[in-house]
Amino acid sequence: MRSLRLNLGALCNRVSRPGLWSADADRFSCPPKFGSTGAVTRPAPATFRADETDLLGSFEVIDDERRLIFQIGERERWVIDPRRFGGAPKLKVERSEHRMQIELIGAFYPGTNFPADFVGELRQRASGWWLSIYLALGGFRAEVPFERWLLGNEPAGSTVNLIPPPLSLGSRSGLIVRGHATAELLPDWTLKLHGAGLARLIGLGDGLVADSARILLLAPKSPSILRRPAARRTAIDLARGDRPWSLDLGQTLGEGWQLFVEDCPFTTLRIEASEPQSGPISRALLAEAEENEPKLFFQTLGKMAGQGSQDLKLPLLNPRYAVAFDPSGDETALFAMRGEASSPHATSRGASTGGGPPGGLFELLTRQGTIIRLACGPALRSLAIPCPQPSAPRCFAILPHRRPRSLRRS
Repeated sequence: MRSLRLNLGALCNRVSRPGLWSADADRFSCPPKFGSTGAVTRPAPATFRADETDLLGSFEVIDDERRLIFQIGERERWVIDPRRFGGAPKLKVERSEHRMQIELIGAFYPGTNFPADFVGELRQRASGWWLSIYLALGGFRAEVPFERWLLGNEPAGSTVNLIPPPLSLGSRSGLIVRGHATAELLPDWTLKLHGAGLARLIGLGDGLVADSARILLLAPKSPSILRRPAARRTAIDLARGDRPWSLDLGQTLGEGWQLFVEDCPFTTLRIEASEPQSGPISRALLAEAEENEPKLFFQTLGKMAGQGSQDLKLPLLNPRYAVAFDPSGDETALFAMRGEASSPHATSRGASTGGGPPGGLFELLTRQGTIIRLACGPALRSLAIPCPQPSAPRCFAILPHRRPRSLRRS
């Protein structure tokens, strides 16, 4: 059997930790390992210092001929490394005593069709160093006090007009990011975008439109949806906001059970694109819930519910739904915490299931639409058994709540 492409361990952990992976965790603070061996040899750094009267202090520029680093107080604030981008990027740097020109050409956010080319100019003025920057993506233009921007005290903002082609996700779905928006660029290469109907996810449901999005250049060691991610990766985060979403989970569970939603339980989506040095690009999606109200349910029906028993309606809390897109067939995973069942079973043999303390793990994995793993089973709460002596009254053994076993299908 082909190995799984999704990072199941990370997805399982996400069930108990709401919210997307923080952009702070994705900061690039050390050089990545892109197939090189040994330590990076750096020549004596060229240092530019701000006016001594500037209370923000000075910044340092380190150029090791492969990447350009701007740091303050020994902390790297802005790293321009062509090896982190897709395409065929080239970095050009020209500098004098009071000016520096930086140009990145032929670069893309890895695994996407979003250009990452930019031209930046640093100039020293009476008030300190200023950065003028232009991005090919959307025609972004901004001018900011450089050190304040490096420290996160001054945003680099612009209006943009986005017209990149759709980003393909598998054979039948894709992401469209297009239109006028406001944008903010952070030193860690995060680009925040906001505009009416800015992003639209097609092929995975109806009405998946977002007004807010952000594009992140992920660090090589940052968490991943994929089991074996490449060093070069991009994440695109979408926020539902006040819009209604209808995400098609695409689950056909077969006779005896069903998975259904009451309103969309998911509030954020992340699309991750992974681009290796050679080989195909991998893309995956992660949908997360940030609301405690149960809106996703697992239900047994008919024969699966058992003769003489009621259907079991099991609420799934804090769900995480992931898709690894593949031309031969997508791989999906759904993890959630099991809530308390609304209709516990009462079987004819005296066994009572359902209810019980909530908090067990629900897990559903599919490949090409076929279930390869389903783990949910409600806990066995009690069992009535007779004592060996015929004259003795019936006694009961109360069994503790245990994590359910997995139900497997090949």
